[in-house]
Amino acid sequence: MADSAFPSATPATNNLTALPTDHTKPPNLSVSLSSPSAASSQHQHHLPSASSPASAIPHLPITHQVLTPHSKPLILTSPPTPTSHNFPASPASTSAGASDLADVAPEDRFVAQSIDAHSTALPADLFRLLSALYLPHFLHPPSALPALTPASLSVTTVTGGITNSLYRVELSAEGAAAGGGGGCTLPAVLVRIFGPSTDQVIDRLTETRLVCELSRSRAGVRIYGHFANGRLEEWLYATPLTPPTMAQYGAHIAATLATLHAQRFGWLGDRASPLYSTLPEWMSAASKLTWDGEAEAAKRRLVAQIDVQWWAGELRDTLRLLRDSRWSDDALVFCHNDLLSGNILLQRKGDADGSGGGGGVSQSTHIFFVDYEYSGNNYAAFDLANHFCECCGFDCDWAQLPTRDQRLAFIRAYITKRQPSIAAEALEAEAAELERKVRAFFVLSHLWWGVWAVVQAKYSTIDFDYMQYSLLRKQGYLRMKEESHTLLRESSK
Repeated sequence: MADSAFPSATPATNNLTALPTDHTKPPNLSVSLSSPSAASSQHQHHLPSASSPASAIPHLPITHQVLTPHSKPLILTSPPTPTSHNFPASPASTSAGASDLADVAPEDRFVAQSIDAHSTALPADLFRLLSALYLPHFLHPPSALPALTPASLSVTTVTGGITNSLYRVELSAEGAAAGGGGGCTLPAVLVRIFGPSTDQVIDRLTETRLVCELSRSRAGVRIYGHFANGRLEEWLYATPLTPPTMAQYGAHIAATLATLHAQRFGWLGDRASPLYSTLPEWMSAASKLTWDGEAEAAKRRLVAQIDVQWWAGELRDTLRLLRDSRWSDDALVFCHNDLLSGNILLQRKGDADGSGGGGGVSQSTHIFFVDYEYSGNNYAAFDLANHFCECCGFDCDWAQLPTRDQRLAFIRAYITKRQPSIAAEALEAEAAELERKVRAFFVLSHLWWGVWAVVQAKYSTIDFDYMQYSLLRKQGYLRMKEESHTLLRESSK
């Protein structure tokens, strides 16, 4: 795990600075703020006054058009710690400082300020933040900047995300007419404010470097700048998939996954699979939890059914079998590690500008992945196995697990993307072997999220039944344990 705080960037004039080009000193991302509750689903287009509470901002369901929600919340280990703001007093002074960043890539821009998602000054703070990082570089014409005010921006809360506070920001009608000549334009942007205490379990240094490199290579969402407890991202016109629709786009997902696994990040070095590090750390944390008082009585009864010590024994046995398997020697690749439906976005022709497109799968269908908190070096078979398990949804309807024929079709598409010239006979042999590995890794997916859910049940304030989810994962583990362990034994070195 990473340390819970990173080195702080030293503010430059007007609190603006550029991220170091080697990313060895990222912004201080240790500040964590809680997400606002969704008060409305109305698609209004106005900005409350600076004195209005954040909850007064109109809400946009995350399933509308596109967004990049964290579909699995992260472990929370301490209460949120709101911080004070110290933005430049006016867009004019901010603009002057921002000019120093004219030659700095968007991924490297940083303002050393925090945003409080619950602050009554949130709209004004967002305006100052964008005036520092975004407006001077993406507003057309830039000369319209001095005429803009907080009311020039339309801010919409994006609901459905269960880890971060998300806001879509774009020009209001007043803003579009700014500058006297009218016709002012600005691409919509997503403001992501990190959720409470997520730095306790998420390596924000690694995540920041990953999303920036993926942005530069155009393999991921464009990053438009960072602030102390969040970042600005491209607004994506796309649609998250659902568990039932993932099978429909299997070939596209497989090809995108193959491309991701081909990514190389030299600075990740020879880091081991998180199955050997992160998972045992979660297990250790889960084993030490206590469930006291009447408020936790229901959880206490459920945790007795889950039996954390049983999980611990199963983890030891499964990791021992994996280490003894020849498959443990497989080269690690860059894995997403959380390919559930909400982290897979679909974009069709016409979606890029928000105009929409026709239904069905076609040449114009584009699949891309979001949310890389759990990403890093891992076994390709784990990424595939976990994705197949996610086809069963949070309800864990194991009857929806892709059949062997469906898994093989997916795997063939995956291998063909990675090896376009592979012969048919070799393809079938390699696909059969990888499918065997996938079945062996099913239990590791269950261990990963089953243990994770126990820790979440203790700390998270999200309205989600983590204990029940852990029980469902335990049932999945028991359902697949015999076959997975047999396969691991048969592959013994």
